[in-house]
Amino acid sequence: MTGLIVLFAATTITAQTTLVVDFEDRTVGAVQPAIGWGGMEAVIADDPLATGNNVLKFTPNNYNAAAVVEFTLGAGTKLSDYSKFLFDGYFAQGDVGWKNIIVYAYDVT
Repeated sequence: MTGLIVLFAATTITAQTTLVVDFEDRTVGAVQPAIGWGGMEAVIADDPLATGNNVLKFTPNNYNAAAVVEFTLGAGTKLSDYSKFLFDGYFAQGDVGWKNIIVYAYDVT
């Protein structure tokens, strides 16, 4: 099975299918993966714009910190089968408005 890690946001690939991670299957307060040098926080939180929905809340503590969102492709599919990878999230206060989106694809089999 192929996996995809998206740091900060989503990307678009030429195809017709969208894969969504909406965090509704996770518990508010659950810690999520992040990369960087200590002090950052990536947790599942209640959506401040739609109470009752879950989002990924990321609070960076340094310039190169990033939340990690993992997408698992459906059985028998490949990256080129998808046009969009989306997730529900918001960024806490701080220097987060201009950051680049970085996407890494890898095969876990």
